[in-house]
Order: sequence, then structure tokens, then C-alpha cells
Amino acid sequence: ATKSTFTSLGALTMAANAAITGTSSVTASAFFGNGAALTGIAGMTNTSPSSFTVFGALLATDTIRTNNVFDIGGNTVLKVSVVTEQTAVGAGAGNVDAGSYNTFVGRLAGDNVTSGNSNTIMGARAGDDVVTGSDNNIFGNFAYFNGTGSENIAQGSNALLDGVGINRNVAIGYDAGRGYTG
Repeated sequence: ATKSTFTSLGALTMAANAAITGTSSVTASAFFGNGAALTGIAGMTNTSPSSFTVFGALLATDTIRTNNVFDIGGNTVLKVSVVTEQTAVGAGAGNVDAGSYNTFVGRLAGDNVTSGNSNTIMGARAGDDVVTGSDNNIFGNFAYFNGTGSENIAQGSNALLDGVGINRNVAIGYDAGRGYTG
């Protein structure tokens, strides 16, 4: 590998197979690429072309896959579909390949949606069973968990929890409408 020495500030572009050596640290505002060629850096290892490890902690596996999915530590944390115009942020959140115009934020938020459209679901396990429901606005951990209807607003932890088959309801506050079935 070619050895490079530099002391100036600004952008650094290195030729293929170039190396950074020294006893100090390398600081950057951003690193680009998948880290496939990173070797010999104290505290950093590269376990495969699609993973990146810093000081023993696996940061990313299959960093960006061809289907617009981003994983950290083996958990899918961001999914985007330009075809169905959907976004899912959070480990296991939403199915962006089913339905359209849905937004899922939070661990397992809306994870069982199969054909529902225009849902906004935010909170851990929120809207867990909104399988085919549409036009729901759900905010809060476990809000509308086990809920299966459409055109509902649930805001607050456990709001409309277990609201099976209900449509056009508004529940605001902790446990508001919990167990309501119409």
C-alpha cells in the first residue's frame, strides 16, 4: 500500500490502496462508502464488505441494501419505498412493500400492515394490527394496538388499544378508548 503523509486541513482524496499512518486520530465530518477497504486502523475492523465495526461494536450490517433498507446492528431501522411512497423508521417498523402512502415510526409500528393506505403510525408497537385499515392517525406506544379499522385517531399510550373493527373514532389520552369495540 502507498503511504500518505498530510498535514493540511480540507478535503482528503486518496488513491486506491493508499494508507493513512501515524499515532494520532483521523477526524472527519462524514465518511462515505461501505468501509470495505478499511484495514489496519486501531479500534476499527471491517468484518465483511457490507458491515462496519468500531471499537468492537457492530454498527451496520448490510448497510444499505438495494431495496432501500438501512440496518444497524442487524436491526432494520429505515425502509423507504419510492414505488409505494412509504417510509418506516424503527426496528421492525412497517411493511413498505404493501399498501401506499403510509408512514411508520417506532419499534414494530404498523409492522403487520398488508394493504392499508395513508396511515400515520408513530410509537412502539402502535397500530400493530392495522392490517388493511386506512386513513388512521396513531400516536403513542401501543396506541391502537390490535386495532383493525379505518379513519381513527388515537393519541396517547394505549389509546384505542384492542379497538377491533372500529371506524371513525377519536381517542386522546392515556388509555383513552381502551377496549372500545363500537
